[in-house]
Amino acid sequence: MNGGTCRPVNGNGGYQCMCPPGYSGQRCENRDPCAQNPCLNGGQCVANNLGGFTCVCVPPYTGQRCEDSNPCASNPCGNNGQCIQSNGGFYCECNLGFFGNRCERRVCEPNPCTNGGTCEPRPNGVFHCICPPEYQGQRCEFRKVCEPNPCLNGGTCSPYGLDTYSCNCPFGYTGRNCDPCIPNPCTNGGRCRPNAAAGTYVCDCPVNFVGTNCEIRNACASSPCQNAGTCRTVNGNAYQCICVTGTTGINCEIRDPCAVNACLNGGQCMPNGLGGFTCTCPNPYTGQRCEDRIDPCASQPCRNGGTCQPGNGNSYQCICPPGYSGFDCSTRKLFCLIR
Repeated sequence: MNGGTCRPVNGNGGYQCMCPPGYSGQRCENRDPCAQNPCLNGGQCVANNLGGFTCVCVPPYTGQRCEDSNPCASNPCGNNGQCIQSNGGFYCECNLGFFGNRCERRVCEPNPCTNGGTCEPRPNGVFHCICPPEYQGQRCEFRKVCEPNPCLNGGTCSPYGLDTYSCNCPFGYTGRNCDPCIPNPCTNGGRCRPNAAAGTYVCDCPVNFVGTNCEIRNACASSPCQNAGTCRTVNGNAYQCICVTGTTGINCEIRDPCAVNACLNGGQCMPNGLGGFTCTCPNPYTGQRCEDRIDPCASQPCRNGGTCQPGNGNSYQCICPPGYSGFDCSTRKLFCLIR
């Protein structure tokens, strides 16, 4: 049937039908619905039991015979973007924070905001930078030149351009930043340094000068104090030497021979003006430093065999033998014989 060709088989009355394309069966009675490849655009035809077929389409095609194109069938938009068909093609409507033909890029990665700015996504792939207080610009790329205020001493900062400013200085101050060092207030070759924290200046003075503006000659610069004395300025251009123990004089140039308690045993030390000293010794001491004790018995003041006993200071007492008395045992005792 259906144009099939019959061919004898085995010579015993048997036959075989050679079916034309699109037909099958023992007598070519079955029609193959997929024989003419009815599926378009690369679709795969699958025959069913009812003599019909189904097309399995490849993206982006749809329809009974894969005749319709659906570019959104494969969900080409990333990050949950919405695919919209348009003129046989498609475009993606991206969620907040994403952009690109297929919503494949993040608006804030990498961070487009510089200098510590925070990126905030906006619709349609746009971003907004939240800048730190001292920066400005679409990407926080410009410093706010007047924050913090660079103008000293109450000067008013006025920005112009992107990174420049000018200071409107109060009376008495000049310079780019109302600098207190312009003109230089430091005299005698002093170097002026602005003290921004205090709104004033500090003078670095040469060795021979002191004072707020280096206006006072430093009387201690020549180190006039001798023998380890400490120099202290007095009334600006004068000085006073604080001497260490054992020295005296305007410049501590005189050594005090009595500072080290040269006299012993309570002796009183008196400088002699020649760098030496004299000791005035209490009784019973003598010697250059009152180091010797005077012995009142050394001259043997007790007579007639009396015994000398030292007392307090240079005093003494005589112990007289029998028959003698007196301060020095010089008086002979008289005895009367009574009968």
